[in-house]
Amino acid sequence: MSLLLDAGISARATQERITSIGCSARPTAIFITHEHADHVQHVARVAQSSGAEVWINEGTRGACKGRTDGLKCRELGVESVRVGPMLVEPVVKPHDAAEPVAFLVHCGDATLGFFTDLGHVDATVGAAIRRCTAIIIEANHDSGMMEQGPYPPWLRARVGGLHGHMNNADAAQAIAQYANPHLRHLVLAHLSKENNSTELVRQAMIAALGSQSSFTRRLSMQDRATPLLDATGRVAVSAVG
Repeated sequence: MSLLLDAGISARATQERITSIGCSARPTAIFITHEHADHVQHVARVAQSSGAEVWINEGTRGACKGRTDGLKCRELGVESVRVGPMLVEPVVKPHDAAEPVAFLVHCGDATLGFFTDLGHVDATVGAAIRRCTAIIIEANHDSGMMEQGPYPPWLRARVGGLHGHMNNADAAQAIAQYANPHLRHLVLAHLSKENNSTELVRQAMIAALGSQSSFTRRLSMQDRATPLLDATGRVAVSAVG
């Protein structure tokens, strides 16, 4: 049984990336974080091709501009949702969308936190990070690189604001402040092609966490799936898009 969090790439690309990491299962359910196109653009085709249920909250569905029309959607509220052995818990996050959420996915002793598209880590998200054994979190941009980059002032203000996207330093500091001793895997995701680099992410992590840690550190790249990570011996996680 498998879950998909967001559906921003095509059904074909989604399945190709799932297959590339040695998985054969199609998603049983799709959980949507928010309505921005890079997270929901292909939800209809992915759901139809896989037969997956779509879980989406009222605010996000209303802002999806018809992308979920005709789909069998389940309403996501504030309570956790059971899908087979997994319990999916929505977590309110700060982002410039209608009703944005992050997710905790619990299975046995494992808890995966999925924290992309948030301007900062507030008390709610910080408390959620403390509960994780594996974390996917965005390190979207380097503030200095963005300041000198191609974005116009209004876009720099939006991305760098408290409800935009987290920069490398803030992402690293959030892990340093909130991660618990049982964290096994950290994946840095949602890197900007225009305003970031793998070396800048690495430097930010070393500055906040040191060069060694008790958990693995990986980058999720936009053009390929992240290799499977074993969260506890029973739960495998990856970032495919």
